[in-house]
Amino acid sequence: MNSKIVKFSVCVLSLSLMGCGQNNNTINYVLNNGDMTAMVVSSGYNYPVLNIPETITVDNNVYTVVSIQENAFKGNNYLKEVTIPDTVTIIGYDAFRDCKKLESVIMSDSIEVLPDHCFSNCQNLVSYTGGEEVKTLLTGVFEGTAIKSFNFTNLQSMGIDCFWNNQHLEEVNISGSLTNISGSAFEKCTSLKKVTLGSSVTAVDSYAFKNCENLSELNFDYITNIASYAFENCGFTSLSLFGKEISSHAFNSNKKLETLSLSNVSEIGLGSFKDCNNLSSLSVSNVKIIGSQAFMNDKISSLSFDSSLEEIRSSAFENNQILSISFEEESSLRLISRKAFYNNQIAGNLNLPDSLEYIYAYAFQNNKFQEVSLSEKCSFESNSFDKGINVVIRNENN
Repeated sequence: MNSKIVKFSVCVLSLSLMGCGQNNNTINYVLNNGDMTAMVVSSGYNYPVLNIPETITVDNNVYTVVSIQENAFKGNNYLKEVTIPDTVTIIGYDAFRDCKKLESVIMSDSIEVLPDHCFSNCQNLVSYTGGEEVKTLLTGVFEGTAIKSFNFTNLQSMGIDCFWNNQHLEEVNISGSLTNISGSAFEKCTSLKKVTLGSSVTAVDSYAFKNCENLSELNFDYITNIASYAFENCGFTSLSLFGKEISSHAFNSNKKLETLSLSNVSEIGLGSFKDCNNLSSLSVSNVKIIGSQAFMNDKISSLSFDSSLEEIRSSAFENNQILSISFEEESSLRLISRKAFYNNQIAGNLNLPDSLEYIYAYAFQNNKFQEVSLSEKCSFESNSFDKGINVVIRNENN
């Protein structure tokens, strides 16, 4: 073999770095004589400022510092500032994990991948600059830091939990060719207010922004797939969603949401807007299925359905403040499931469309109307309505 790996002791290497402003340091390196490169390895470095040099000189030989080993500074209780030169192209996983006092990182602009948990639990890390060429963020790379803003303009992929529990994070700007925001990427970022995503992002994975209770600014124009719990307990006040796939509990418990417009959505998923208890204005068009508990425990006061709607599933509008419901004359509605409109304030005479085939138990109980009109083709259960309701059956000749 033309190369060999040599590990030099601390005392030898410290002498070679005296000109680098790191006298008597305890950085360890592994040297590769084949390509004259050096890797920073597990180290007992005990100074607050770490300036990794671009090169080191050993026995009159110059080695370029190109990498940092996994776990190299993990749990270091001295580091406050770290500068990584552009010669470094690889950083190992957990390299700076649990560095509780670390406050500032200047990253190499040659790094394309930030590895698993690289800066995880660096709870005082408030400044991250550089890293302009980063394309991949792996699992938990920045979880639990104190950084207030992130700007990644060349991202191609990201792992789960990337920014999990960054409770000081306020703003994020992500662009590049990234197509999805990974699961729990920003979960529990309780101060996050604004997210700017590039047009390539079309999917938001499960729990991605869960419990981002102050998140109110995000452009949904290019997003087509919103996974389960993706935006649970966020801070949106108004949403207009066109042509989306909305999975179960996607926006559950958005307590500040007041106005919602949904169009060209084939199915509104289970509990997707449940417990949005300030949601009073809802517009729905070109929606085929409203899932179970989709709007349960909200504050909706009136509803108008177009001809696209086919199913309203169980407890979809249970516990709202609905006063009136209207349907287009050419309605496609086939069934209204159990407790769909249970415990509302529907008054006057309720006129249900000719297309309706079945109404399940308790669908309209605990309301205020006295009469309901429906087609002779529609079947219903004995307890679909409150006792004493006058049921008017329309035949085809009426």
